[in-house]
Formats: sequence, structure tokens, C-alpha cells
Amino acid sequence: MPSSSSPASQDGQQNNRSPFPRAFYVANTMEIFERLSWYGIYTFLAVYLTSSKGLGLAPNEQSLIMGIGSFLLYIVPVFAGAMADRFGYKTMFLLAFSILAPGYYLLGQADSFTSFFMVFLMVAIGGGMFKPVVTGTVGRSTDDTNRGLGFGIFYMMVNVGGALGPIVAQWIKGNLGWSWAFSMASIWIAINFIPAIFFYKDPLNNESNSDVNKTSDKKSIKQVLQEMQLVLGNGRLAFFVVPALTICCLKAGKIIGVNQLFIYLGILIGVNLIWSLLVKHSDQNPWYKQKIKLGNKPFVVYLLILSGFWTVYNQVFYSFPLYVQHYVDSSDLIESAEATGSEGFVNYLTGIDVDTLSQDLIDVANRIESPDQQTTEKQQQAYILLSELQIKVPKSEILAPLTSIQKATERADDIVDTLHTKYNSEIKLVEVRKILVDISNQFVVNQAITGEALEQAKTALDQAGITIPDAYFSSALINVKTATDTAKVYAVEWDKKYKQADPQTILVLEFIAIVLFQVLISNFIARWRALPILVAGTAILTLGMWIGGFSHMLVLGGFTAATSVVIFAIGEIVASPKSQEYVASFAPKENVGMYMGYYFVSIALGNLFAGILSGSLYGTLVIEQGQPVFFWSIFAGLGALTIVAFVIFDRTMTHHLESPKKDMKADFAVATE
Repeated sequence: MPSSSSPASQDGQQNNRSPFPRAFYVANTMEIFERLSWYGIYTFLAVYLTSSKGLGLAPNEQSLIMGIGSFLLYIVPVFAGAMADRFGYKTMFLLAFSILAPGYYLLGQADSFTSFFMVFLMVAIGGGMFKPVVTGTVGRSTDDTNRGLGFGIFYMMVNVGGALGPIVAQWIKGNLGWSWAFSMASIWIAINFIPAIFFYKDPLNNESNSDVNKTSDKKSIKQVLQEMQLVLGNGRLAFFVVPALTICCLKAGKIIGVNQLFIYLGILIGVNLIWSLLVKHSDQNPWYKQKIKLGNKPFVVYLLILSGFWTVYNQVFYSFPLYVQHYVDSSDLIESAEATGSEGFVNYLTGIDVDTLSQDLIDVANRIESPDQQTTEKQQQAYILLSELQIKVPKSEILAPLTSIQKATERADDIVDTLHTKYNSEIKLVEVRKILVDISNQFVVNQAITGEALEQAKTALDQAGITIPDAYFSSALINVKTATDTAKVYAVEWDKKYKQADPQTILVLEFIAIVLFQVLISNFIARWRALPILVAGTAILTLGMWIGGFSHMLVLGGFTAATSVVIFAIGEIVASPKSQEYVASFAPKENVGMYMGYYFVSIALGNLFAGILSGSLYGTLVIEQGQPVFFWSIFAGLGALTIVAFVIFDRTMTHHLESPKKDMKADFAVATE
């Protein structure tokens, strides 16, 4: 649908754009580093949480962490945006970084569902404080002549960080380990203190915005809260929505069952119906004496529809990495990488190190109880565990090698466990095993260790703080070496024949595509109205997701998955920045930060719904029933429903939001008197 403005008018605006102030560029710089941190960990988070090398959680636990944590990440801006308008953007930036820097580091130290979940909530709060301030800065630093380009540049900067973060994190976790990837995220945030302290200046302090600044400074906390109720709804609405979402999360986490879900929701609805019958309809009463009431109804409806878009979008992080890892044969990507002749590039794509893989195969063999018993269940379990190592071995070829590895490691494991329990209990078992593996690889030759090598090995163990009595010394190192050599034979063979691309390296294509095409596409679509563009973007994104859902059925599965990610990215390019621009276009200038905070409600709900749906559906349809096409078709259907809802909204409610801003200001004045 064409814009209401004439083409000549649009061309005139593009030729007379206002320059961007310094705050615009500083905010975009900080956005890059914040995205380096977030996407550096978020692209591998689903795999890390479910992998046996990570936390080893169930899919419903993984999606619950990501869903609730990300919900909080995007709901905090509702309050942080309003507080930024009151206390200043620079203050909020510094407070956000003070929370994020230690939070990212502690994520790498967490070792359980509870500890990781609590720290992730900490990171979510810090990130939620950052988001409305940086988008509010962009909104206040732009006007009608440059707003489309400004948000396009901003979104490109988001994806510069989004592309570089996973690239760096992939190398770090492959060479140094998972915890170092989290530590690097903390370092990126710490760097942001420099521009925030020395270069950033609140855009409200510009002379051109002096009237806005005076108005904003006069707001009290009470007025800010009243404005929040005017836009979203009253306390009664929150008292109903929050418990309802909590009950749904409990069901998604399998804490309650389906029957309990309907019972609790029924009780909640019944209590609120009776409550509403007992109170009188008056906005002057305290919130608990009011009926449930929406605020700016068209805006709330817009946010709810937009949450459908974000529910579909978030599957690229919640479910797609697991799907690629478990089902998609991406060996075609590896073959193409090998054709370049760059071994380093191939190793980067897979993240595989043969020595590390050897030890991982020992762990897999020990996790499969009696692998010599050829059962379908054991084959599937072993297949999934090997998939987590970026190795897809045909199921018929898995169990016999694992049986050989297990038999070769039994004696070594008994000796290592004894040495740890009796003589090195103050050191973690995994560290004892790693040191013995390293030293045995260095000094054991042809299943023997004698002479000078024996003395050197003893010295090396003493320096490492490992105590081994002479009676155990030679047998311990020789048995560990035997186990390692047996596993390494299969590690070398499987690495050569069956290695796969790390899902994180495929997701990087989304961010690269956005960096390459964002400004070009943003300029092209600037001439059209927001709602038709949102419909087009949602359709493209949904198509990309549906195509990706067939990747496991095709010979070129890796290329299909990668192509679907690029199509998905184009849909995001079209829709996401336009959805933000739309909010900034109708928000009063002095309330841009607050309105941009409300915009994040749609993303918050999208993350929560994505977590609730993906966890239970992926576990049931994909893992248990082996129906990934059905799984992705459900989300494609949700994308189609979102498109229909946008079309209806555009035809029935758009004019309420696009009314003159002076009318909206009058509404605020009445509400805050």
C-alpha cells in the first residue's frame, strides 16, 4: 500500500535530511558493543543449555530460561524508558553497564538450572535498562527528515555487533572453552564505560530540544506512572495478566500439568469476574477498586499483534540451532569449505579439535549403558550425543566403536577415580583426568614409559599438583594413554567423514545479511507506510522459517538451512526497524523514551510465548515423535495469522494512532493533572 505522502514530497525530504548529532553516533557505538556481548552468547545459548558439554538441561528447561529471561529483558524497558525520561539517559547507561558486566561473567560460572537462571535474570535486567535508552537516543536525535535512515543505520549497527559477536565467541569457545566466551561478553560491556562516561551527552540537553527538556524535567514519579497506565492499562489489568502468564510458564516448565493449567486459569478468571462485579467503574478510585481497563487501545492491540511476529522470529534462537544440530546434515557446507583449501576455516565452522573430540567420545561411551546391546533407543541416544559434538555418524555405525572405547577406558577410569578419591580429592575429577591425559600423551610411547621420560612425567605431575604413588604411576599413565589412543582412532575417522557445521556459524549469516542489506532496503522501503511493510516483512520471515524446516529432508541440507536463514534475515530487515520507526513517528517528542519502552512489550511477550511454545512442542514433536516439519509448520501458521491480524489492524485502527500528536499531548495533560 503506498504512502499517503506524494513521491515528490518523499524525495524532497530525502534530499534535505537533518544531520545526526553526536549522541546518535555514540549511542550506535555502544549498541555495537552491547550486541557483541548479547549475541556472542545468545546464538549458542540453546545448544549450551541442552548440550552434555554445557548444562545438559531438557528442552523445556532451556526454553523456560530463555523465554522468561528474555521476557524480563524486554519488559524492563517499560519502566526503564520512563525513568530515563525522568533521571537522564547517561545515568541509565552507566547503571545498565554496572549490572551487565559482572552478570555476563557469572553466567560462565553457573553450573545448574537455578544458578544460571538467576544470573540470566540479572543480565536481563541490565539489558532491559539499556534498550529503551539507546533507542530513545536515536528517536530524539532524529526528525521526520531522517528518522527512517536513522533507525536503518541503528539496526545495521545492531547487526554489526550481532555478526561479530558470534564470530568471536565461536573461536573463543572452540579454543578456550564455554566460560571464556561468557567472560569475553563481560569485557565487551566494560569497554562501553568509556564512551558512556567521556563522550555521551543526553540529546535533551541540545538547545533545539530545550523546551522538551524543561517539560521532561518537571515530571514527577507519580506523573510517569500515571502516563504508563494511560498507555498500557490499569493495575487491575496487570494483576490479571501477570498471574496468567506465570501459570502458562509453570505449564511450559512441566511444573504443573494440563489439568492444573485449566483449573488455575479458571480460578483466576473467576476471581477477576467477581472482583469486577463488586467494584464501581471510576478512574478516580484506587486501582484495586477499578474494573480492568486498557490504556491506549489501538497501541496495545498493535503490540499484541507484533508479539506474534516476535514469537515466530525467536525460533531462530530457541529451536533452530537445536534442529540443525540434531537433524540437519550440513556436511555439504563442510565440503564446500574444504574446497577452499583452508583447514583453519573448516575447523572454525565445525569447532572440532581431534584431541578434545577423543575425550568427548570417551564421555559419550561412558554415558551409554552397555553400548554392546544394539537397541534403537541406545542408537538414538548416542546419535544425539554425537550430534552435540558436530559429528553425525550413521546410527548403524555408532555402538560398536563406542563399545570398544568403553572397554578400553574401564581400567583407566577405575585408576583415575581411585587416584582422585584417595590422593587428589581437593582437585576436580575432570581436572585430574585432563592433566593425566596431557602428560600421558607427552611421555608414554608404545604403551610404555621408562627412563628419562618417567622422571620427566613425575616432575610434570608434581608441578601440576597431582599426587600419584609409585605403585600406580606407570599403570595410570599407560592405561590413560591406551584409552585416549583407542578413542582418537575413531575421532580422526569420524572427524574426516562425518563432521558438521556448528549451528552458531550458520546463524551468523543472518547478521551478515542484515549488515550488508539493511541500509539499502531501509532506503528502498522508506517511501511506504509502516503497516504494509510489516505485513511484507512478516511474510518473508515466515517463508524463510518454513523453508528451513525442510532442511533435514534434502541432500543439500546445510545450504538449505543457510539459505533459509538469509531469507529470514531479509524479513527481519524489512519488518523490525519499521516497527520501531512506526512507534517513534506517533509518540510525543517528550515521551519518545517511554513509548519506545512500551514497544519492547511486544518483544517481551514474543520471547515468552516463544519459550512456552518451543519447549513443549520441540520436545514432543521433534525429539519424541520425529516430526520437525510439523513443528515448523505450526510456527509458519502463526506467522500467517499475524499477517492477517496486521491487515485487519491497518484497515480498522491505524487512524487512531496516526492522529495529530497535539491530541495525544492533550490526553496526557488531562491524565496527569
